[in-house]
Formats: sequence, C-alpha cells, structure tokens
Amino acid sequence: MKRLALIFLAGALALAASASLGFRHWGGGQDKRAGGRNHAAPHVTTSGGITALHELIRRTASPRASGSGSTPLAQCSPASGGHEGAEAQLVDIRVGTHVGYDRVTFEFARSQIDWAPFDVPQFKLQAVAKPVEDPSGKPISLRGRTFAEVVFHGASGWDLAGKPTYRGPSDFRPGFPVLAEARAAGDFERVLSWAFGLSQRSCWHVSELKDPIRLVIDFPSS
Repeated sequence: MKRLALIFLAGALALAASASLGFRHWGGGQDKRAGGRNHAAPHVTTSGGITALHELIRRTASPRASGSGSTPLAQCSPASGGHEGAEAQLVDIRVGTHVGYDRVTFEFARSQIDWAPFDVPQFKLQAVAKPVEDPSGKPISLRGRTFAEVVFHGASGWDLAGKPTYRGPSDFRPGFPVLAEARAAGDFERVLSWAFGLSQRSCWHVSELKDPIRLVIDFPSS
C-alpha cells in the first residue's frame, strides 16, 4: 500500500510539474524590440504546478479594473442661447418620441412686460449630478440613470397678476427610449427650471423656433 501511495504521489507531482512548465511559457517568446527580453505572459512563480494553474486562472479571469471615469453626460457640452433680455410666458410643454430621438418642446407666448423683447428667453441646458428644486435646493428624485437641467431667465408659467399661463403637467413620465422623466424644478422670480431624467447617455440637440416661439430639445437614442 505504501509503494502504491508513493507511485501515485510521484505521478501527481510529475503531472503538476509539467502543467506548471506548460502554462509558464504560454504566449511567451522574445520581443526583439525590447532587447530580446522574454515577455512571456503570465509568469507565475509558485511552489507547485497545481497552485500555478489555479493562480493563472485566478489572474486571467479577474476583470480589469475600470478607470475612474465620469458620469455618462459629463462629456456633453452645455447648450445656451435665447435672446438677451427677452421676457416670455410658458404656455405649453410637449414630449414625444420619434425614430432615433426623444423630444421636449417648450412653447412661449408674449408676456405682460411690454418694454421687453418677445423671443426665446435666455437659457442654459447642462448635465447635473443631482437635480434640485429652485430656490429651496431640495433634491429632486427622477427616474433615469443620468440627469440634465434647463434654466430659463425671463420666463415663467405665471403672469404678473399671479394667474397661470401654463396649465399642463409638472411631471412627465413617458418612459421613452431616452427620456424617462421631465419634471418642473422651479419657477421663481422669472427664472424657470426643468429637470430631465435620461435612461442612457444622450448629448442633446437644441433648436430655437418661431411662429410660435419654441425651444426644442432632442435627446438622440443612438
């Protein structure tokens, strides 16, 4: 029995050693550009072939560490425009989905401030990490993975007499391919804000249109 055990042990060690040698030089060879140094991959220095095999499997199976990265919308350039000093009343917001993009349309009417030009109010659209209400700063919970916000200066959904000019929803949850949610974020002292929750990275395209005065924001889905 002892002789049989020794034979079995010797065979196992021989098999392990050969396995270690075989895997140690997998993918090897000399790189002449590096001065003839051996760039075998990967070279495992462990005490036994079985351990070497396990270590090799563990290293090659481990996922590569991802870079620090940033939020998916961080590379989208902010969009700004509108007419400096313009005043307008929000009268309608429409959301829709089309082949290749989702769309949000803000429609405006003339305000009671007669001396100010009537056009698309000055605006800025940009990515935000966490949408907040204006002016309270309270976080807004939105559906989606990434977020953006548009802020208009010189616009409101309420006229100077305190009557609403926009009577539509303050929260859209259409569940489109990109646009998961659009929600009012503020309407204070003629500063109007809306936040968008997006299900995927999508760098916007903005258009200023007339007859009627509108700002159109498209979120491409591909």
